Amino acid sequence: MSLSKTSIHIVTQAKGGVGKSFISRLLIQYLREHMNVFSFDADPLNDGLVSFKGLNAQKLELKMINGNLDSRAYFDPLFETILLNDCCFLIDSGASTHINFINYIKGSDILNLFKENNREIYFHVPLAGNIDFHDCYKELLKLARLFPNNKFIIWQNEFHGALDQDFHQDENFKVLSNIIGEVKLNDLQSSPLLYDLELMNKKKFIFSEVDMDQQYFGAIIKRRLELYKKSIYSQLDKVFNM
Repeated sequence: MSLSKTSIHIVTQAKGGVGKSFISRLLIQYLREHMNVFSFDADPLNDGLVSFKGLNAQKLELKMINGNLDSRAYFDPLFETILLNDCCFLIDSGASTHINFINYIKGSDILNLFKENNREIYFHVPLAGNIDFHDCYKELLKLARLFPNNKFIIWQNEFHGALDQDFHQDENFKVLSNIIGEVKLNDLQSSPLLYDLELMNKKKFIFSEVDMDQQYFGAIIKRRLELYKKSIYSQLDKVFNM
């Protein structure tokens, strides 16, 4: 498998606070190493992408009817744009609109529409550790079953603690044939790298901006962040056979 330059990447998880936007930012920067990428922030409650100016992400304009999200008006323009442009897209789907989003793409037959137009869609699903694991894992199984003809990539996020590694032996997981790879985000609680990443987040910098910065990021911090970037990118290279 090689990664198409017209691929579509959806980062989604019903559980909030499990690293969707952080994963989206990493993924956008990785994809940019290989192709042009257009990214959309579909979380109405957070600016996890658009607040990082270097990503050039677009925010979807919230559309409401009688206090409820108008999924047609909210998502139709997004997918029309993707359908009409032969390039790579990434969507950061917020937890608050997750159910609307999944119901929309299922009800509108979006995935089959893109398949008919030779567009590959990848779902990137975070699994968080500790008390969040069960809910995250349950949602992964649900999505992988709901969209059996699409490829899924698991992001193991250990920020809140280690994951239950036994999930690989779960019969519900073993029967899934559309999980194509995994990326692991190690627990950094005892590492200075945690503070480096928090500084990146505070300054709203992406990796290329860190490289050019002369004020906040010294040579040692830059080296740690470069090694971290390479560790993530190398895992993605294996997933996509790049």
